[in-house]
Amino acid sequence: MKALESILAWVQENNPDLYNRYCMAKHEEEHGAHFDKAFATKAVAEMYHTAPDGSKRYGERWTIDEVKAAVEPFRGRMHDKDNYWDAYVAVHMWWHDLGRNYKQRDPNNYEAALIEDAVTWAFCDEDAPDGKIWHYIQSMK
Repeated sequence: MKALESILAWVQENNPDLYNRYCMAKHEEEHGAHFDKAFATKAVAEMYHTAPDGSKRYGERWTIDEVKAAVEPFRGRMHDKDNYWDAYVAVHMWWHDLGRNYKQRDPNNYEAALIEDAVTWAFCDEDAPDGKIWHYIQSMK
């Protein structure tokens, strides 16, 4: 075990991208294609979009508790294995990628539609594989 730890420490220092891919593969092998707090917060922290003023906006827009409350009405439509950390990632990905479009169409009520569409896309796709948001985020790296 010490040899493996030593090798992984070297990889982490010298090739962080490879180390991250290893960690994600190990997580998926042990826990399935679903986010936990550590992977979800890292994924969201790396997300960004360019605001109308030209500045880049990174990371979290809603806390996990806010996401839980927002997606609770849709929980019955989600697969049993889908969890709130998956939803946290999906909602933030949708906000960073499409939030401006939603806000332009309905400035006063865009967040509800954005959240519903994010949940529908990520979790209510009958022909998608288990862990759709996990696989999608990995494909973006």
